[in-house]
Amino acid sequence: FVQATNVVSFAKYPMLSSAIPVYNYLIDELEEYCDNCDSSDDIVTAVKAGIKKLETYYAKTDETTMYTVATILDPRLKLGYYEDHKWKQTFIRFAKETVINIYNDKYGPADENLNNDSDDNNKNNGFFSHMFGKQKKVKQNEVDLYLKAPRAEPRQDILLWWKVLYMPSYYQII
Repeated sequence: FVQATNVVSFAKYPMLSSAIPVYNYLIDELEEYCDNCDSSDDIVTAVKAGIKKLETYYAKTDETTMYTVATILDPRLKLGYYEDHKWKQTFIRFAKETVINIYNDKYGPADENLNNDSDDNNKNNGFFSHMFGKQKKVKQNEVDLYLKAPRAEPRQDILLWWKVLYMPSYYQII
């Protein structure tokens, strides 16, 4: 409990992304205590009441996707948090699709052909093919690139990471 309290209390950046991991950690720790303790029945009853109270608040995270999105947009957590803790693949897919849909709807580039295959470009294809070889066109957006990149260090200032170190247009979402 002390660690979770300190992480939440002394943070210098937004903590919405930590809500799900903190609830999971506290509930898991209390359940483990109940399973392995030699305490009196009164203590176990009190701990179980604490678990029930945490679960009441934790259930509220299901009422909106903002907690899931915030967790994924935290470069220290991303989808890796859910994968590391063996969440169901259906939820992980849903979470990823939710972030991609938000990005596409609000922040993604317009559906323009960025490579603009005009006549001038077609005339140069032989030259470019000679120089650079045949290249596969791979359509990747910032979400795919972000999710494939390694996670940030646990003590990384996530606002600084987004603002300076990574994708400035994605920074708008947070």
